[in-house]
Amino acid sequence: MTYGSQSVGPLLALTLIRGQMKLPLRRSSSYKTTCILFRLVAGLTFTAAFANCALTQTESRPNIGALLERLPSADDTERGAIMDELDKIKAPDELVPAVLTALDQVDPREAWKLLDVLARFPGAADPATLVRLARRTSPAFPETLRPQLLALGDPASKELLNAIDIACRTWQPPSENSETLPDDGSIALQQESLRIERFLDWAGSALAATGSAGLDDLDRLLQSHNACHQTAAQDGLADAASTGDKETQTRVLRVIRKALGDPDAGVQQAAVLTLNMMIGSNQFSLSASMQPALFAILKTNPHSDARFAALSILRTGSSDTRKRAANIALHDSDEAIRDRAESLLNLQP
Repeated sequence: MTYGSQSVGPLLALTLIRGQMKLPLRRSSSYKTTCILFRLVAGLTFTAAFANCALTQTESRPNIGALLERLPSADDTERGAIMDELDKIKAPDELVPAVLTALDQVDPREAWKLLDVLARFPGAADPATLVRLARRTSPAFPETLRPQLLALGDPASKELLNAIDIACRTWQPPSENSETLPDDGSIALQQESLRIERFLDWAGSALAATGSAGLDDLDRLLQSHNACHQTAAQDGLADAASTGDKETQTRVLRVIRKALGDPDAGVQQAAVLTLNMMIGSNQFSLSASMQPALFAILKTNPHSDARFAALSILRTGSSDTRKRAANIALHDSDEAIRDRAESLLNLQP
């Protein structure tokens, strides 16, 4: 029997053939082991690469808290770099809550920088946070604060009304005689009074800018028989009349006319002071329908500033109207009003 080119016996040939059959089996077992090892190494390599990629992404993700902490004190160059980092965050749910938290803690003078971040997400802010900021920044309100608040609609109006109520808890009417203020701490007291007063003016003007519902709110505030609420209403109504369209102006004048005839002296006072602001801006003139109420205020209202305002308004009327008003005011208990009346009479031809 031959095996290859060699002649061998049958038994040897069978042995050699069996050896050749076992050899492929041994190679097959070694090959499987190699494949398993290769797959294991490849799997570990992929896992390591994926973990490294995830770590790189985590490290490059902006640290919102750290950026917002640095932003208020940053100069223009650093502020630009911080804003670029914050611009990478597109989801409002991720950024807005952190900005709102920071607004409650920021130096009021630097709040505008955080408001610039918030401006990227119109309508996503919390109105209560913005109104709290307004109270803290008064009387130097950030320029973008009111537009962002008004963009929130009805919830903003509710927060403004609530804030007016809160401010009125500590509001004090302006003192007619500043000398009655105590020497100790009087400057701080005046500054606090000014801060509250300016906030009330700002809140009233913001309410006026909310539209028809805001005018309804101002009407209720004006006739609330609450001097603090009336203070908030005055600037709001005057602003609405000066900046609104013809329909808005007509509506404001209707509110004022009704309040001038109110039996409550405080409501009359708020109405005539508001009207005096409006006529003083030279956008409005005295109407005949308001004159009876103005003469009544000049004669009987217990508040000297209301009587003085009524005289100031009536002097813009006809010659007969001015003369009649001056003759009434000549007998007023307030010296400043009597002096004004004498001046008017001296000007009569």
